[in-house]
This record gives sequence, C-alpha cells and structure tokens, in this order.
Amino acid sequence: MGGWVIIIHSSDTDGRAILGRFQTTSQTNYDDIDVRATVESIVEFEPKLDSFTENLLEMKTAQSRVYLLYAK
Repeated sequence: MGGWVIIIHSSDTDGRAILGRFQTTSQTNYDDIDVRATVESIVEFEPKLDSFTENLLEMKTAQSRVYLLYAK
C-alpha cells in the first residue's frame, strides 16, 4: 500500500529538515502492513522566489496526486 508524492520545499535549513523528517516517517510499518509513500519528485526552491508557475506547470504531467509544500 502506498502512493506517489511530490515534495516542494524551500532550500533553507527548515525546508530540508521537513524533507528529511517526511522521508524517515513515510517508510514505516503499521500492524504488519507495509505503508510507503513513494517520492516521485523533490522540488527545492530558493527563499523569496517571485514565481513558482513554471515548476507547477511541469508537475501537471506527474503521476502524483499528493503535493506536500513547505514554505515560510
């Protein structure tokens, strides 16, 4: 059981920490059921980016239907 995920995060310390935490916690077992989220893509952006439109347009063709975004 699992799903495809795209992770979008800022390239600062907090953004990278969130990515690491997700990768660690998404690979776990619950009552002998293997639950994994397969990371299809990781998109890192610079803080204070003016527009993210180009990146979003590229993701339209992805298989993922779950997008996790971290920004501050």
